[in-house]
Amino acid sequence: MRFRLRAVLSLAVGTALAGAGATSSAFAAPPVVSEQDRAFATAAGRGGAFEIAAGRHASLNAQDPAIRALGSRMIVDHTGIGNSLRTLAVGLGLSVPDAPDVEQRAVLAALSSMTGAALDCTYAMVEYFDHVAAVGVFEREAQTGNNPELRSLAVTMLPTLRDHRKAIADALTDLDCAATSATPAPTVPVVPSVPAVPAVPVTPTVPAVPVTPSVPAVPVTPTVPAVPAVPAVPAVPAVPTVPAGPAVPVVGPVLPTSAS
Repeated sequence: MRFRLRAVLSLAVGTALAGAGATSSAFAAPPVVSEQDRAFATAAGRGGAFEIAAGRHASLNAQDPAIRALGSRMIVDHTGIGNSLRTLAVGLGLSVPDAPDVEQRAVLAALSSMTGAALDCTYAMVEYFDHVAAVGVFEREAQTGNNPELRSLAVTMLPTLRDHRKAIADALTDLDCAATSATPAPTVPVVPSVPAVPAVPVTPTVPAVPVTPSVPAVPVTPTVPAVPAVPAVPAVPAVPTVPAGPAVPVVGPVLPTSAS
């Protein structure tokens, strides 16, 4: 009986703990997002809304077929990017704008007053610089964003934005904008600034090793002065030869030779 009671109590305690664990996981805090993540969502939302509105005007009013096609592509691609961002933002508790900001609306107003070649050139220039900024925003989030889901989204969307930038540059090259150069171009829309990534400290330069002083040259042993030559001993003069004296006469008479 005691064994059964103990088993029932153990089962009850285990069930209670399991239920508490399920409850805590159900009410787990949402993934943490940083200020950079929030700024990225804001910039991407406003930029996408601007691209869709500008693309709609260009697709209907541009003169060049390539520019009209470019406007239609912006509508489709940026609508897809915006939908993916908003779906993700719901689970992160983020608010994504669905309208351009004040500066972007001013640019849209300027574009809406243009038609023909002036619209072609102005729209292409605005789009190029806007995509240069947009690629920079997505690259920064992909590299240094805090939330892994937002980083993954940025990585996934970057190839599309880079393709846009290249297509716009190609279209702009093909246009003859010299005739429309007198038409003032509207201000490029300002992309909300994303907190700057702190600069990586540069490794300090290793101080130069001081040059070892050169060893002084060993003085050369002075040349020993040459010993002065000993003056030659003067030759002894030869003793003069004594001249031979006259023959001394024989003293006394010569004796006669005896007669035979």
